[in-house]
Amino acid sequence: YYRDVMLYDENLINALKKAIPRDKLFLDLNVPNEEEVVRNIANVREINPNYRVLWLLLLESGIRLSEAAYLLNAFDEKNLTVLGGVCRYSLSLMRGSKHAFYAYFTREILEEIRAVRGGFVFIPQNASHYYNKYNILSPKYLRKFVFDRMLALGIPESVADFIEGRTVRAIGARHYTRLMRQADEHYKKYAEYVRTLEEKAK
Repeated sequence: YYRDVMLYDENLINALKKAIPRDKLFLDLNVPNEEEVVRNIANVREINPNYRVLWLLLLESGIRLSEAAYLLNAFDEKNLTVLGGVCRYSLSLMRGSKHAFYAYFTREILEEIRAVRGGFVFIPQNASHYYNKYNILSPKYLRKFVFDRMLALGIPESVADFIEGRTVRAIGARHYTRLMRQADEHYKKYAEYVRTLEEKAK
């Protein structure tokens, strides 16, 4: 004989399956080397100027693609602080439990940011597809490269995290101010390093 079976709605079952936490089976540890990045700097000079500026901003700042797209779409001079040869742009973006306070970049890319604005809308998914189509280094790997290089240059990990927007949202005011001041100084080392990469790409 057959026992009575309780039937559940298929949509409910699928929703429950999606809610089950899954461990990542693959951890991508690939970090591009300097030669690869220099080659890509040379290559992006030949692509659409809007996507070139976006890619170079990612290289200089280490922020996420979505944050860089937001910066370019909503760029406002009042959020900009110029610190000699480098710039600090106020983002104040929340991403889950993380808070990207600022984007740091050079005076050189600032001029390009000002030049590209004019009707073009930066959409992260479109940018990813574009870079993939033209075999340009993915923003995900670019971000890893920036972090790795900052540490190699002697920038403290906590400061590199702050620059790349990995600071927790509940940071205290005193700690926030200290990190910002440290980032203002330490970023200059990375900015100079990026300039050497751009020279090599010529």
